[in-house]
Amino acid sequence: KVQKISSILTLPFDILNRKIRRENVDLIFDIDKGIPPVQCNIGELQQIVLNLVTNALYAMKDSPEKCLEVRLWSNNDFVNFSISDTGAGIPHETKPYIFDDFFTTKPFGKGTGIGLSKVQKVVNEHNGKINCLSKVGKGTIFTVSLPAYSEPKKDSSPMNREESFFGLEDNSQPTQEL
Repeated sequence: KVQKISSILTLPFDILNRKIRRENVDLIFDIDKGIPPVQCNIGELQQIVLNLVTNALYAMKDSPEKCLEVRLWSNNDFVNFSISDTGAGIPHETKPYIFDDFFTTKPFGKGTGIGLSKVQKVVNEHNGKINCLSKVGKGTIFTVSLPAYSEPKKDSSPMNREESFFGLEDNSQPTQEL
């Protein structure tokens, strides 16, 4: 389905609003207007946002400054969004494994290790890219880039489908083989 991504980005925050307020997290939205739509599975993209935000909230649980920023912008042929936090950050030695199935840094019972793996799979299914920048003690930024939707180009050739079917080109007459 072709959809404006701004509505997809904000909907999961309705679910997490109580948790965000309870944990005194500053929430910043920086959403450009006029972003082109993307062709996507809405539920899957909401799952991506929900997972990234949930991870960010968990990473900030012991941070003195708790700030979650959501940005949306476009460049070239891509629509991009990022979710950044001021949490613990991801250690350099752990970062290569964060998208692996069943990998988690959370204590037993707190994480399954399928969240970021699923996020990467969904991004790939949408022909997109995901990037992670992180610094221990400062926070993490996940950026997702998805191809912007553009209308399929219509055939500008002067022939219609019937002429093409019968092998007509310009003003030529159909040939008949016996």
